[in-house]
Amino acid sequence: MTYVTSIERIGREEGLTQGREEGRTQGLTQGLTQGRIDGKRATLQRLVRARFGGMTEALGQRIAAADETALDDLLDRVVVVTTVDDL
Repeated sequence: MTYVTSIERIGREEGLTQGREEGRTQGLTQGLTQGRIDGKRATLQRLVRARFGGMTEALGQRIAAADETALDDLLDRVVVVTTVDDL
C-alpha cells in the first residue's frame, strides 16, 4: 500500500470535485441543447400537420435527422411554402 500525503489527498479531492462540476455543467449544456432541438422538431412536425394535414414519411425522416440549423431553416420555410413538397 502506497502512502498518500495529506497534500496529495487534498489535491485528489479538489480534482474530483472540479471534474464533477465540469461534468455537470457539460451535461446540463448538452441536455438544454438537445431539449431545444427536440422542441424545434416537435414544433415543425406540428406546423406541417396543421398546415398540410399530414406529413410524408420522407419528410418525417428528414426532420428526425436534421440538425438545429436545418430545423431553423425548415421552420422559416414552413410558413411560406404552398405545398409540403416545397419543404
